[in-house]
Amino acid sequence: MGARIRMAKFGVSAFVVAAVMLSPQAFAQAPTGAAAPPAAGAPPAAGAPPAAGAPPAAGAKAAAVPSKADKDAAKKAFDAGKKALDAGKFAEAIESFKLADATVPGPAPRFNIADAYEKLNKPAEAVEAYKAFLALNPPEKFAAKVKTAKERIAALESKLPASLTVKVSPADAKGLQVLVDGAPASGAVSLPAGDHKVDAKADGFEPHSETKTLKANEKAELAVTLKALPAAPPPVAVVAPRPAPVVAPVAAPPAAPPPAPPAAKGSNVPAFVTLGIAGAGAALGTTFGILALRAESDFDAVPTEDNAQKAERNALISDMSFGVALTFGITGAVLLFSGGEESGEAKAAFTRPIVAPFASTTGGGVAAKWRF
Repeated sequence: MGARIRMAKFGVSAFVVAAVMLSPQAFAQAPTGAAAPPAAGAPPAAGAPPAAGAPPAAGAKAAAVPSKADKDAAKKAFDAGKKALDAGKFAEAIESFKLADATVPGPAPRFNIADAYEKLNKPAEAVEAYKAFLALNPPEKFAAKVKTAKERIAALESKLPASLTVKVSPADAKGLQVLVDGAPASGAVSLPAGDHKVDAKADGFEPHSETKTLKANEKAELAVTLKALPAAPPPVAVVAPRPAPVVAPVAAPPAAPPPAPPAAKGSNVPAFVTLGIAGAGAALGTTFGILALRAESDFDAVPTEDNAQKAERNALISDMSFGVALTFGITGAVLLFSGGEESGEAKAAFTRPIVAPFASTTGGGVAAKWRF
């Protein structure tokens, strides 16, 4: 019992001594729960690596009291970071603020780290740095910066890309292909917020396609199970049809020669025309013969030169007409009784008679030329 009381007293005394060693300035610089900064030049403690852009995570042990040298080094790095930030050298400013926070952790360097990341257009790192700033539970004098950090986190996270991981079953399918928006995808794929088309296909499986809607800064997974194609039916034996027997062609009998055209029948039209001309010549000769007889009778009654010429002229015309009648009469009779076949040229010539009047000092009349 006495041993227990002595141990208790020793524990209380140790606590009092430890409390006295911690100055008020140390409490202001290192809030409860903050991680102990490593000594200058010392490697970081073993454990999970901090997030990108974030200072060391808060630890369970109480922070050690920074020495004056640490404070001076932290202040120097912080001032260098402010100078680089104002000059627009954001990457250089980040390194200086990280050095200051690693030496003496505090809200001020962490907020400036987040601000520099945002100006460097690295939203993901800026979000992590703002969250690291809020993790210190900054005192009241940082109230405005706390509000700003929360607003910036909300704004930046709405623009952060989402991450999609497609897991296909069976994963060892032959010829497996995964496409996101038409591009091959493997592992986690960074995508903007919105709808995205996911396709998966493999040999022997039905193609799979669906649309996945992602939110900003979302870490999503999509499980796809491919369905096997139905087994193909066994091949059906195809029996080739027997070839049809070859039949020798039968020669067709020679065509009968066309019948001979009927013999053209001779035409009697030329004969009738010729006989008609002969009749006209005979009538004309008779008429002028009568006129010649009258003129001769007048000459006997009154023997004058005029009556003599009239009688001779009429007699001449009568003789010529009878000559034409005799010639055409004989020709027409020959054509009528011969029944000969006429050629096309003969018919054409026959249908083109030439008739011309004529007159002379001794008489006059009509001359006809007819080819047949």
